Amino acid sequence: MSSEIATLERVKGAVVALRQGGSKVTASKVMDLIGGGSKSTIIAHMRTLRNGAGDEQEVPAAVIEMARSALSDIYEAGRRAEADKLRAWSERMSLVVDEQDAEIQEFADECSRLEQATDNLSDQLQQLAAENAALHARSEKLEAENSELGRQLAEERGRATDELQKALSRVEVLVARTPQHGTSKFKRDLRTISLRRPPKA
Repeated sequence: MSSEIATLERVKGAVVALRQGGSKVTASKVMDLIGGGSKSTIIAHMRTLRNGAGDEQEVPAAVIEMARSALSDIYEAGRRAEADKLRAWSERMSLVVDEQDAEIQEFADECSRLEQATDNLSDQLQQLAAENAALHARSEKLEAENSELGRQLAEERGRATDELQKALSRVEVLVARTPQHGTSKFKRDLRTISLRRPPKA
């Protein structure tokens, strides 16, 4: 039965169909195209064809059509397999892209949060700097006011001391002009006041 399937004509038709389809001719592919047969018989027929025998025999149209149909089935199966592979790869890539998009969004949210925190810290630093400048200005103003008050106090002290010295000088002059009798107690009081005279500023 196998020898009836793997006839020279069928093998030749399969070889021609494979060559026309651009496929490498092998016994296994020939066997697939003709639907079975003995591999050794197919190899023997292929050797006969290589040696030039059977060239004068025309390949039956049914064999060629069968070979074309088989090649079409092989091509369609390969196309479907490639499409399935491409679809699976596309789905994997889609999942990867979705995961990357989620990570990018998470990173963007974190950057936004850090930027907001940085802005808040910057505002706080500016506020602290303004408060520090205000305190420094207030301190300088108070220091200037204290210095002015000290100067005014020193001037007032100096004027009071001068006035007191002038008054004591006038009193001494008056005492010097007063008669000797009845002035002893007054002179003692005057000397006491002079001893208590405040120092010059």
